[in-house]
Amino acid sequence: MSRSMEDYLRLAVPSVPSALISAESLAPILALARRLPPCSSSGFECRLGDDAPVADFLVNLLPADGSRAAFAGHHPDHQPPDAFLHSPVWQRVRDYCRAWAQPDSPLHQRIRDMWLEFDQEQFHSPVPIPGVFFGPEQPVADIAATVCDSLALLRGPDRAALPPALQRCLERLPGAPRVEQVGMMFSRQTDALRLCIRGVPLRGLGEALRHVGWEGQAGPLDAVLERTLPFVDDVTLDIDVGDGLHPKLGLECILDKDPSPARWKRWLDQLVEDGLCTPAKRDALLTWPGMLTALNTRGWPENLLRASEQLPGVHSGFARRINHLKLIHQPGQPLQVKAYLAFRHFWFRHASSQVTA
Repeated sequence: MSRSMEDYLRLAVPSVPSALISAESLAPILALARRLPPCSSSGFECRLGDDAPVADFLVNLLPADGSRAAFAGHHPDHQPPDAFLHSPVWQRVRDYCRAWAQPDSPLHQRIRDMWLEFDQEQFHSPVPIPGVFFGPEQPVADIAATVCDSLALLRGPDRAALPPALQRCLERLPGAPRVEQVGMMFSRQTDALRLCIRGVPLRGLGEALRHVGWEGQAGPLDAVLERTLPFVDDVTLDIDVGDGLHPKLGLECILDKDPSPARWKRWLDQLVEDGLCTPAKRDALLTWPGMLTALNTRGWPENLLRASEQLPGVHSGFARRINHLKLIHQPGQPLQVKAYLAFRHFWFRHASSQVTA
């Protein structure tokens, strides 16, 4: 493999705040990235409520940047190590990417992207096992077939049926639920699916979830949302589903209408006041957003420089941003907060800084 994910990630290293991810914690992430094909989009997951400077690592597989082809084993220059294919999980990831890439496959137009999430415990493994998420992109009427087709490839034909609780969520939750991602946590001791949905009314969410079988108390969840909604633009709900709904929920809180530093600081200050984020991690997180370009950064990956030579006037860059914060609500447990730091490649024209892809 001539180039790896490490070549991209090393561009971010000087900007990674040590209070969020120490150099000692970053080293095994880079070692893992050295074994992965380059992906134009990646990120870190950091807990904000304690001082431990550690993180999980995620990569995003996309059709346009060659990462889907690489993980399918079809890229001429990049692919995961052969040793990974000793694992049934990696075999299924490969086969899924191959089916997704086929123009005559039902998945070809229905899947937007795929995420591989590596927990810290996997960094030193000879064959690290990721959590696998796929992002459907189709009308709601097609979602059941898309999920079943995906599960058949990723979990096996005998486990392709929709879990009963997932079916109930799609049928009974109010509003217009939109499935953003469906995940399988292969590295953890769970058979549940992670369902990430938007479009559900957030006020009164606790009672709506109880209507589909959630056994938590509506009041505490609704209180968390009432305190959070003034600071955010939207929330993606994360639910683990099987025969029933698991009690722990994730609330992915997004600031996309105005992701300005001042706005992030207002919310982070509140989280510090509530004891959900340490002051050191708040300050560190606010230093993360920024931009790198091939025009002002040494050691730019050669594959991106070669690609830009085929696009006259277009240059390569990477953007760093706070993608979202996730509140973790578990009945009987203190609220927890995680930050997701995004690192994403883009193309731009030097004169106007217009993103072209």
